[in-house]
Parts: sequence; structure tokens; C-alpha cells
Amino acid sequence: MHPLEVMAVLVSVAVLAKILFLVFNPHAWVHLAKIFLKHAAIMRVVYLLLAVLVGYYVFQYLHVVEVAAVVLLVSLIMGMTWLEYPKQMLSVVQDISKADFLRTSFFTLLLWAAFAVWVLASVLNF
Repeated sequence: MHPLEVMAVLVSVAVLAKILFLVFNPHAWVHLAKIFLKHAAIMRVVYLLLAVLVGYYVFQYLHVVEVAAVVLLVSLIMGMTWLEYPKQMLSVVQDISKADFLRTSFFTLLLWAAFAVWVLASVLNF
């Protein structure tokens, strides 16, 4: 199986598992979320390592512009999901605005900025 197909199967299984958890056992989902969030620092490292691994394969087979289009699609779907919880999202936005967002999220913001510059440079032929 092609590496992108493996990733597609993994994300499909994860999405379906999450939906089943949320429908049939939401308490188990909450319990799992608490475990992950209790170890947020470790999870950030795991996410970074997985992003590097996935990015290695994705960018071997897809152009950065194609990836950006998929990011837009996923962002819109995620946005639709979050808009179903406006009060909770407003609370999150307010909490983030009170925190030292730049210092706390510097590395992640740097990754997003690098990705955006890469996309713009590719589209505008820099």
C-alpha cells in the first residue's frame, strides 16, 4: 500500500472511531481527552514528530499548493464543527487572548508562517 493510502486509511479509521466514541460512549472520549491533556507537553512532542513523519511523505507526493488546498478544506470542516459550540469557542478565544499567546504558541505560529510563505512563494513563483 502506498504511504498516502496508509495515512488515508489511518485518518478514516480515527474519524470513524471518534464518531463511534462520541455517539455510543462520550464519557470514554472525555476520559481519553483528559489523559491526553494531562500530558500536553509530551503530546506536543508526539504531534511534532508525527507532523514531521507525515510531512515527509506528504511533500514527497503532493505539491505545497495542493496541501494548502486540503488544509483549507479541513479548516472549513473543523470551523463548521466549532461553530456548533459558540459559547465554548468564545470562552476559548477569550482565554487565549488573556494568555501570552505569542510566547506560548511561538513555535506553532512559526510553522504556520513558514507554511504560508512557502505557499505564497510557490504560487507567486518567488
